[in-house]
Amino acid sequence: MNKLLLSLGLALGIGTVSAGSVERYVQMVNTANSQFQKSSRSFFNALDPQQRAFNGQQQQQYCQIVQHYVDDLYQAVEQNLDIFRSQKAYTKADVIDEVLSKREMQTLGQYGVKCQLK
Repeated sequence: MNKLLLSLGLALGIGTVSAGSVERYVQMVNTANSQFQKSSRSFFNALDPQQRAFNGQQQQQYCQIVQHYVDDLYQAVEQNLDIFRSQKAYTKADVIDEVLSKREMQTLGQYGVKCQLK
């Protein structure tokens, strides 16, 4: 997990910065990831195992979970802008693109799950 965060940090252009800012950013990302995993697991455990697609209400619930995850990740960026300052601006659209490109989201897309994230 830490290698993933380090890779993400390098990909986002984190250069020479104070350790406190990076640690705070990593902690916020870890918290967002943990909460997303917990919420997703709870959501999927509540589904009928025979179910092959989400109904409208389930899709809305899941998209709310994903939106909360996007918001938490972007909040980590916003609150730690000093570690991104020397690089290209990292926007909320960038966060949304990263989340939607995850394998889990690609798999759900095959089942018709489309979240309109903002």
